Amino acid sequence: LLEILSQTRDPLAVQAHLRKCFEAIDKLDFQGEGAGMTMVAMNSAEKEKATFESPVPVKGNVENWLSAVEAMMKRSVKMIAKQAADDYTKNPGGRKQWVQEWQGERGLGG
Repeated sequence: LLEILSQTRDPLAVQAHLRKCFEAIDKLDFQGEGAGMTMVAMNSAEKEKATFESPVPVKGNVENWLSAVEAMMKRSVKMIAKQAADDYTKNPGGRKQWVQEWQGERGLGG
């Protein structure tokens, strides 16, 4: 925790500690540099990517933007679950194709 808090100048240094902060999150995808840096997606250790509903700016204290990431994770998972449920009945390949196209957690929840 102290190492995370001490990395305020380098947001990318927090990547090594994400598994300790968020269950099943291996890394975050960052875009931009400096003051314009944002986080746009989360990735699991299984290489499944979930894109955020909207980019999360990396501004201010580490604890503040990590809290913003947590809130965006929840919103994005809810959005993806709704999209997956909507796609289930519309997918022309049936259940087998649907399971292969969506993140594993959506398949388990479906």
